[in-house]
Amino acid sequence: MKKLTLLLLIFSSLIMTGCLTGIEYVYPEYVLPDEPVRVQQSTPVTKMDYALIFNYYNKLVYEWEQWAVDVKETIQE
Repeated sequence: MKKLTLLLLIFSSLIMTGCLTGIEYVYPEYVLPDEPVRVQQSTPVTKMDYALIFNYYNKLVYEWEQWAVDVKETIQE
């Protein structure tokens, strides 16, 4: 019984090594634009500080949206 198990193990390993497809998948290399960077804002004190921070984050969201569009265009090319 041990000989049969050993024989089956050897044959199965030989069969599996012969089952290689020989096709290598090539991963595309993309050069993506740099991500927008968030800068830590100071704690707001006045209404003007709140308005400036709101404006900053609104602009940052726009930059991320534009970055996503640029990345999609790069990948589709």
